[in-house]
This record gives sequence, C-alpha cells and structure tokens, in this order.
Amino acid sequence: MESRNGKRMMTAAGRYAYSRFALNFTMYYESMADYFRLGIQNDDRISPAEKEMLDGLKRNNQELIALVCGFLRGETTVAKMHDFRCRILQDAEKTAAYIDCFGLYDYVLKRLEGRFEDEMPVMETDGEIVNEMMRFVISAEESMERNQRIKMLLAELPMRFTRNKFFSMIRQSLTVYEGADRQTLEQAIKALKREALLTLPQGMEEDHAQLYKNLKKLEEADYKNLDKDGFLRLQKVFEEARDILFNQSTDRMSLMEMVNDLYVMCLAGPDMLMDSREKEELQSLVSMVAERMKKDDYSLSDEELEKHLVPLEGVQENYYDQWSRFEDANAEVFLGKNAPAQDKETAAKVLRLLSTSIYAPLEPEERPEEEGILLSRKAVEVMCQPFCDELEKDWKKRPKCVVRAMMATLLSKLPMFFLTSDELREFLFGCLSSCTNAAEKSTCIEEILRIMEMEDDLV
Repeated sequence: MESRNGKRMMTAAGRYAYSRFALNFTMYYESMADYFRLGIQNDDRISPAEKEMLDGLKRNNQELIALVCGFLRGETTVAKMHDFRCRILQDAEKTAAYIDCFGLYDYVLKRLEGRFEDEMPVMETDGEIVNEMMRFVISAEESMERNQRIKMLLAELPMRFTRNKFFSMIRQSLTVYEGADRQTLEQAIKALKREALLTLPQGMEEDHAQLYKNLKKLEEADYKNLDKDGFLRLQKVFEEARDILFNQSTDRMSLMEMVNDLYVMCLAGPDMLMDSREKEELQSLVSMVAERMKKDDYSLSDEELEKHLVPLEGVQENYYDQWSRFEDANAEVFLGKNAPAQDKETAAKVLRLLSTSIYAPLEPEERPEEEGILLSRKAVEVMCQPFCDELEKDWKKRPKCVVRAMMATLLSKLPMFFLTSDELREFLFGCLSSCTNAAEKSTCIEEILRIMEMEDDLV
C-alpha cells in the first residue's frame, strides 16, 4: 500500500485476522481431535459416506496446514490462498446443493410416514388451524417479519395445484418486477432455478460419490408403491446423508473462516505492524498447533493449550475495535481516486474477506450496462415463460410427491403475492381443504404447529 490510509487499514485488518485465526485454529485443532485422535476414520462401523466425508476433511486439513506452515516461513503466496479458497468455495456450493436436494426429500418422507402408522392424531378442523395460522402471521409487529412467517407456513402446506395453476401463480408473483430493469428479474429467476434444482453445480459426484449414490436412491424410489420396509430403508438413507451434511457444512464453515483470515494475513503482508510480544504469542500458538497437526498429533491437553491462550485474552477484541473503523469503508473512496488500482483491489478484497458473508466471491459480479428500459407486465410474463417451461419438462419425470415438495419450496421463495389478509386466509384454507390424504395433511399441520410454537417461544 502506498497511501497512509491504506497502510492503516491493512495493519488493522491483518492484526484482527491474525488474532481471530489463532483462536479459531486452536478450536479447529480440538474439533479435529474428535475425528482423528480417536481413530474414528478407521472404525469399521462407520458408513462409506461417513468415511468419504472424513477423507475429504483430512485432505483439506493437510492443505490448510501446508499453507499455515508456509505463511510462518513467509512462503505462502496470495495466489496459493486464492486457489485454495476457490476450491473450498466450489465444494461449499456442492454441499449447499446437496442440502437443498435432501431437504426436498425430507418434505416427501415426512409426509409419507403417516401412511405406515396405525393411528392418526386427532386434529383440529381446517378452519381452526387457519385461524391459528392467521393469528401467528398477524401477531408479528413488522411487515418483514409477517412476510417471513407467511413464507414459513407456505413451505409446509400440502400442495394440490395443477401445473398450469401453479405457473400462473409464479407469473403473478413476479409481476412485482414490472417497472424494474431486465437484469433484476433475470437474477430473481436465476435464484428460483437454483431453488427448483434446475441448476446444480458441475461435478456433484466428484469427492461425494457416496452422497450422490444416496441421492440417487431417493430420486429413483417408487413412492407410489412404497411399502413400510422400503420406506424405512429410504428414511435411513436420508438420515445418514442429513447427519453427514450437517457435519460437513459446519466443518466447511469453520475452514472457510480460517481461510479468509489467512488470506487477509497474506494480503496485509509487510503492511501488518503488530506489537512484538503479541505477535510472538500468536506465532508461537499457531506454530505449535500446526506442527502437531502436521504430524497427526492430537495429544495436546486443554491445560497445554490454555497456557498459550491466556496471554491472548482480549487481544481479538482490541484488534476488532481498531478494524471496526474501516469495515464499512468504500475502498475507492477511502484510498482516494488517485490510488493505484492494485491498492484499491486489495483493499476491496480485504473488506469482503472480513465481512459477515464468509462465502462471498472476491470479484464483484459484473452487471451489463443498463439499457434504460424498464419492464412492462407483458415483458415480465415473457421472461418468466422459459422458467415455467423448464419446470414443466423437469416435473414430467418426477413423482407427484416430489413435485408437490418443489411447489411448496418455490412458493416460500417467491415474492409475496397476497394483497390482503382475506386472500391469505382463503389460500391457506384452500390448501388444507383440498388435501384428502389424511396422513399427509396431519403431518403438514404438525409441522406448521411446531414452527408456530417455536417462533412464539422466541418472542
């Protein structure tokens, strides 16, 4: 950095990232101990999918350690960090896609379960349930919260719409983009395609062969003629994937936070000035943990780690106070219009890496130059039609129960299309009354009551 402001920003960013990295790296060591110190990855009792997850975790762990050791020696380059981050980001996208896919079958299996139960719980009438749902929505003080509650209910309702009716609802809801520019609606449709699983990351099977097999079992099941044994097998497949994805997404988030901080430390480089004692304490802790992990040595006790952590108490908070003066800055404005382009780019990356969006891309998405033409209602409908056509084609090869699950998901993601509370009430009542499958309807109501109870408990 050439400017004084730039050096101050990079110093504050580097100090904060280093202190946070040291603490997170230590916690990461302790969590990895649960996997590797106990030899879980070699346990014959774990499933192939669990083994696959642990193998992937170990590969990422080894590469992270190599980058950390390289940083301590002054050898880890920004290019290496960028490459590693991109690969972690790609894998995180796959994990998110798997979560969406298996979430769809969570809806399906829950609504099939009642088919194999001997007794059905006694439920309130449709009118009584609708009254409770309306009370739940209206009791929210802010309109944003009311809309969020409506979306939560829509995601659990039974769906009995024809495809044409559902597609007309999509077009109706997207008329909110009338008067907007083309790119805004294109982005909204792109997001809906992801929710409908029409666009999945490439190479879903790569490094996730077992998860992919589990997903295929759910996709290829004969739900119409499913017996209880078959249902229990599918439920087991789903539960295994669910647990693995929960662990995988948690581990990936911890890894990404550390990668972001290490990236900032590399970017800050020579501009990162730090108190010599604190720097020595941080380096000593990080070096000790890295060397142990490099040797697969997870024998460090809590007492040994605490000796190194105690001197660092309050350091992260102190450095965050320094960084907080810069975190809302606009890199170009802060550095000045005459600052070198490289300095502006570096500062912008640091701001994104230290933001709360840990998976944010470092290069802002390029938007084409606006044409200055705002969309008419007819133009909105024309742009929506290809999306509806893709859904129509995709749904022809899917079982009804899966299509209904997709409908519920999409309804909960669409812009709000109810103009009055009477419209909402009529819609909720229509969904419940049109479902003649008592088991499915009972499950939907149970899920809705559970959600309302949880939200009420938070108030």
